[in-house]
Amino acid sequence: MSQASPVNAATAGGAPPAAGTGPALAPRNWRVAYRLIALVAIPAVLGLALAGLRITDATRSATGYGQVARLAALGRQDTGLAQALENERAGTAAFIALGRPVAGQPALHRQYVRTDRWAATVGRLVRQLGPGYPPQTRAAASAVLTSLASLPELRRHAAQTQTPALAVINAYSATIATLFAVNDGIADFSGNPTLISSVRALGALSRMTDQATQQQAILGVALAQGHFDPGALTALTSAQARQASDFALFRSSASPEQSWALTSTLNTPQARQAQTAEQGAVAGGGGPLALGTQASQQWQAGMSYTTGWMRQAGQQLTNWITGYAQGLQRSAVRSALITGAAALAALAVVLLVTLLVARSVVGPLRRLEAA
Repeated sequence: MSQASPVNAATAGGAPPAAGTGPALAPRNWRVAYRLIALVAIPAVLGLALAGLRITDATRSATGYGQVARLAALGRQDTGLAQALENERAGTAAFIALGRPVAGQPALHRQYVRTDRWAATVGRLVRQLGPGYPPQTRAAASAVLTSLASLPELRRHAAQTQTPALAVINAYSATIATLFAVNDGIADFSGNPTLISSVRALGALSRMTDQATQQQAILGVALAQGHFDPGALTALTSAQARQASDFALFRSSASPEQSWALTSTLNTPQARQAQTAEQGAVAGGGGPLALGTQASQQWQAGMSYTTGWMRQAGQQLTNWITGYAQGLQRSAVRSALITGAAALAALAVVLLVTLLVARSVVGPLRRLEAA
C-alpha cells in the first residue's frame, strides 16, 4: 500500500500548509473548522444586519406613532376645551348684551370653572411634548400656552370694561383657533393615509362647529339689542362663508358615512328653520332687527341642535383617531419584538448547527491527520 505524501496528508487533515504557499491569513490556509465557521457566520451576520435594519425601522415607526398617539390624546382634550370656550364665549356675549348685570356674574363664573378644568389638563399635556415633534407642532403648542395665559385678562376686559361684544367674541375665537392648529399636527409625520384624512375631517368639523357657535353668539347679541353693532353683520356673513368652506373640506376628507350623516343633520327641520331665521336677519341689513318670538326660539333651538350634533360627532371622531393611532403604535412595537425574537432564534440555530457540523467534520479530520 502506497503512503500519502506529506503535502496531501496536510491538506486532507486541515493542517497549515508548508511555508511559501501563500499568506497565512488567506482563506485557503485556514483550518477546516475556521472555514466552516466562516461559511455559516457570514450569511448569519448579513441576516442579522438586515434584521437589525428592520428592527430599527419598526422601532422608529413605533416611536413616531407613539408621538402621534400622544398628540391625539391632547387633541381629545383640545376638543373639550374648545367646546368649553365656545360656551363661555356665548355666555359672555349674552352677558354683555344684557348690560353686564351683577346677577349674571355667578353663572359666568361657573362657566369659568368648567373651562379652567379643561385648560389645566390641556396645559399639562402641552408641556409634556418633547423636542421630537415638528417645529410647527411645537409652535402651535406654544401658542396654546400663550392663549391660555391671557384668558384671565380677556375675562376681566369682557366683564369689567365697556369692551364691545364683537371684540370679545373675536378674542375668544382667536384663542379657540390656536387649539385647532395643534389638532392639525396630529398626523403631520405619521405617513398613514387613513389617519391623515381623518385628522383633516376632524379639523374641518371642529372649525364648522366654531363658526356655527360664532354665528350663534353674534346673532344672539343682535337679537338682544334689536340691531347689529358696527361690523357684526359682516362678521356674521363671514362666519357663514367659512362654515360653508369647512363643510366642503369635511366632505372631501371624511368617509361617505360621516359626510352623509352631517348633510342629513344640516337638512333636518330644526336646522333648516334656524338657517331660514338667520338668513332673514341678514336680509334685514343694518336696520332694526326683530325676528319675532317664534322665529327667535326656532333659531335658538335649531342652532343648539346642530352644534350639539357637530360636537358629539367631533368627539367620536377624536376618540377614533386616538384609538387608531394607539393601535398603530402597538402594531409597530409588536413588529419590532417579533423581528428581534426571530433574529435571535435564527442566530441561535445557526450557532448550534455550526457547532454540530464543525464537531462532526473536525473530529474525523484530526484522527486522519494523527494517523
